[in-house]
Amino acid sequence: MRGRYSAAFVIPRGSTKRLDTDGWTFLHHGVVSPEVKEGLIRELGLDFIDSYDEAEKYGAGLVELSAIHAADGALEELYIKLYGSSDATNLQRAWSVLKVTGCELFIPSLRDTRG
Repeated sequence: MRGRYSAAFVIPRGSTKRLDTDGWTFLHHGVVSPEVKEGLIRELGLDFIDSYDEAEKYGAGLVELSAIHAADGALEELYIKLYGSSDATNLQRAWSVLKVTGCELFIPSLRDTRG
């Protein structure tokens, strides 16, 4: 157990975001490109850890990324746990390198969405 972390999400652009008692939920209007997942894995230096149900888990250092798939196999969202104080900055840097279209990076603790 690593303790407290900040969450970040990569979701299709235009998804509805809602915070409820179970945490953040999203109503998706599309899918996340597999190239976005692969780009973040590469830019953040993550390694494959495990796969289970409809998710794959990657990690390195103080970052964990879970790729969440729909029942049909489409990539719905990326759920990222950031355990270090500077890792949100590293994630934003990696995101800017990718020049992503069609999805957004949502970091609730920063209340900032980057397209």
